[in-house]
Amino acid sequence: MWKQFAKLISMLGLTGLLTAGATTATAGPFAYTMKDLMLCFRKVGGTSDLEVNLGQASIYYNATPGAIFTITNFTAGQLTSAFGSSYANVSWSVSGGVNIAGDPNAPRNTLWLSAPRTDPAVQSLPWLTGSIAAQGNTVSPVLTVGSTAASYSSSVAAGANNTATAVIIPDGNLQSYHATIGDNGDFGAFQGNIENTTPTPFTGSGNFVRSDLYTLKPNGTAIFLGYFDLFANGTMTFTAAGGVVVPPPTIAIANTSVLIATNGTSNAVFTVTLSTNSSSAVSVDYFTANGTALAGTDYTSTTGTLNFPAGTTNLTITVPALGRPTYKNTVNFTVQLANPVNATLGTSSAMGTIVDAFLPPVTTGAFALANQTATLSFSSFAGVSYTLRYTNFAGLRSPVSTWATAAGSVTGNGETLTLNDSTPDPGRIYVLQATRIP
Repeated sequence: MWKQFAKLISMLGLTGLLTAGATTATAGPFAYTMKDLMLCFRKVGGTSDLEVNLGQASIYYNATPGAIFTITNFTAGQLTSAFGSSYANVSWSVSGGVNIAGDPNAPRNTLWLSAPRTDPAVQSLPWLTGSIAAQGNTVSPVLTVGSTAASYSSSVAAGANNTATAVIIPDGNLQSYHATIGDNGDFGAFQGNIENTTPTPFTGSGNFVRSDLYTLKPNGTAIFLGYFDLFANGTMTFTAAGGVVVPPPTIAIANTSVLIATNGTSNAVFTVTLSTNSSSAVSVDYFTANGTALAGTDYTSTTGTLNFPAGTTNLTITVPALGRPTYKNTVNFTVQLANPVNATLGTSSAMGTIVDAFLPPVTTGAFALANQTATLSFSSFAGVSYTLRYTNFAGLRSPVSTWATAAGSVTGNGETLTLNDSTPDPGRIYVLQATRIP
């Protein structure tokens, strides 16, 4: 496999491109061909940009998954010449494009762009793909980066800072990378900043920053090719993913509950989440359905569509729960998801539980006659636990929760229940305590 890869590099005339042991090209001028990927560095307030040709994009989208390449077509010495001995606060990106038809792997106005990771262990949010015309607006400046680098290179003498694969260009020059990508790192009109920036300080052999590489075919789905790591010692590697099509996210909805007063309304709020970030806008329809709760009586029937903008992973659905004049048992309804776009359904149904905000009325107390047992019968409500507690006159100043339990507890079921203290004791005072079951 490696021999085939090396042969491909040789055919492309970029023998200084990848892998340890290769000799960095030292002859100029800088060479650039459409579909070459450009690795470019700049520094805010700096005086120079370093522009590097990484070779044809096919090298990266045809690479064996898991392969790690050392990029050798630029040197730490060239980084030092451009930015000084410290590589802190250096911005860099990878970009490439094609504006002609004929290649099924790279249709007209295909883009290859980097996306910086904020956490090296977490893949970046893939870029959105667009129409042929929309992507053409970005392909044009992307191609300009390579062509102007080649033009500048041909106008100055070859040397350590002007080779076949790397050239240093004054930052204020109109042919520089900075002049084309702009201050925001987005070529003036792209959907986001494709640049990564090294931290301050940026030292230590294990310190690195990571950017992902994506193929963006017009009207397609972003394809993850792998990631570049730039190390503090000025070296770089590429780890291939093998052209993994970024899978669509899964949509899930979670159960919720709401306390409802006797008057007015309260909102049952359902959280809907995407399993991963999506480079495409995601939508899903939703509607409510009766359970023991009835639309119009216990809640307001609700339908609609949730629209997740690219990069958004959490939205909510609000269903009004209706007040009632008297206490009512706990009831429930469901919210169903359907018709996902650019996503798949995971947990597609969630239960909304409506709980009365106030406890039901209970028997407040009773006296036991001398040497007689106590029995209390009461109408129970589901979702409530009932406990028979007792004390004597001396304990009346103590909180009911500290009174002794006479007959354990019983769970309400909507029927008449009985609790009984079978121990005769003169002067006991009883209270039936109601507690909502969580």
